[in-house]
Amino acid sequence: MLMDTNKERSIGLGTSYKQDQMKEGECMISKDIAKNLALQEGDIMYLSLQMYQNLVSLIQMFNREVATPNELPLISVYSITLEEYLLKLEFRAESST
Repeated sequence: MLMDTNKERSIGLGTSYKQDQMKEGECMISKDIAKNLALQEGDIMYLSLQMYQNLVSLIQMFNREVATPNELPLISVYSITLEEYLLKLEFRAESST
């Protein structure tokens, strides 16, 4: 989850994500992924993301499934810049509370 949970829900994205909204700077991975990456609590992981195609796909899906049926303005994919993002992630165990 890289975006604002509430904003995503308000435009019909991320509808299968049922957890509480994450705070700024948080991300979530499954226990299986953490195990496969041998991550322990406190570990730092760097993740390089090229978001261009992901954003284009999300915009196209929004335009097709949300904007067009509801007669909302379409979002242009031409406004997206081709950038690579480097994320620094600190792994923490899931809270039991």
